[in-house]
Amino acid sequence: MIQVNGMNDAKKKARFEIAARFKQLGITDEREMVAYIARHANVRADKRPTVSDLVSLLHVMDRQLAVTSNHLGAR
Repeated sequence: MIQVNGMNDAKKKARFEIAARFKQLGITDEREMVAYIARHANVRADKRPTVSDLVSLLHVMDRQLAVTSNHLGAR
């Protein structure tokens, strides 16, 4: 869980972690990232994401990574 003193620090940390998750998921193209966020995050296009929005996206990504690793381990 993200626990940082400043709001800006928390956003920076969350964005850094999201970038790492994208790499783990094999999503490297910016258009693919935008499409992924549009499908899985509750952020309107005209609104900047809050720390809570970013953390929620991280949880979705973590669940997807867990499912992916479980499927790969079952082979």
